[in-house]
Amino acid sequence: MGKTEPAISEGYFWIDVMLPAHVDDSMAGSLLDALNDWALSATAIRADNKHTRDWHLRWMVEGVPDRDEILLRVTLALKLAGLDIAITPDRIIIDPVPQIDWLAHSYQQFSPFSVGAFFIFGSHYQGETPAGKIPLQIDAATAFGSGEHGTTAGCLEALQALKAQGFTPRHTLDLGTGSGILAIAAWKLWGAPVLATDIDPECIRVTGLHAGLNGAPLQQNALTTEIADGFQSPRLNGEMKFDLVIANILAGPLIVMSADLARTVAPQGYILLSGMLGEQAPEVAAAYTDKGLALVRRYDRAEWTSLLLQAA
Repeated sequence: MGKTEPAISEGYFWIDVMLPAHVDDSMAGSLLDALNDWALSATAIRADNKHTRDWHLRWMVEGVPDRDEILLRVTLALKLAGLDIAITPDRIIIDPVPQIDWLAHSYQQFSPFSVGAFFIFGSHYQGETPAGKIPLQIDAATAFGSGEHGTTAGCLEALQALKAQGFTPRHTLDLGTGSGILAIAAWKLWGAPVLATDIDPECIRVTGLHAGLNGAPLQQNALTTEIADGFQSPRLNGEMKFDLVIANILAGPLIVMSADLARTVAPQGYILLSGMLGEQAPEVAAAYTDKGLALVRRYDRAEWTSLLLQAA
């Protein structure tokens, strides 16, 4: 029996497609682009978060999607990727998204938590900051990076380790700032100027909002923000060097931008990289050690890894 479309014709819908386990991480991520112009969100995860399990690709779209169009697009994407995988209509699952107040739901799921000395909470939290903790107010529903994810938490851990060893940056760059959490954390630790950049204007807006909530002044000697696509920025193409460079993005872009990041860090400065799976870390690290940086420490949280490197 063939699949029937949902009786509901309005609202939001999930589109789910399963792919075999042998598809590699980068390929699974690129296949999400098959519905890029439709999707409001897209994720690719392995079932049960195990690398031996099948891939689960999920998109959220507005309005009931056309199964035949989905089949055509996914099949074409597989062919262009050189993958000999047949997707039949019954492997495409379309379900309505339950009508939920997602903002309230997100807040309910985002309980206060600590990463070392940082106490991270949302605007819905009405309690006190525990004694000895550094408060970081971040609203999980506004932009990527609330601190719970292994990549962000690993970076927060690394920043505190640098502080503990007596390192003090004169200038910090947070490339791909997302919610601004790492830029604000760096400012709270050292009180030194931080430049936070992102290609997404919404992330820059949210970073400004979070800066205000956390008492970080948006001014030249404190926290400044800029919409920029990678290093396509006058500030990053000049002679200015940063003692600390943070880039919590993805493994692929980290490798591609390794030369730019390496030239941007000051002598004896540090580069903190994250956004990669543990299995991707050796390739990312090699891209930087080949350019003269030394791997100082690797931070692992579940399947995610952060790397701290130092310039000569």
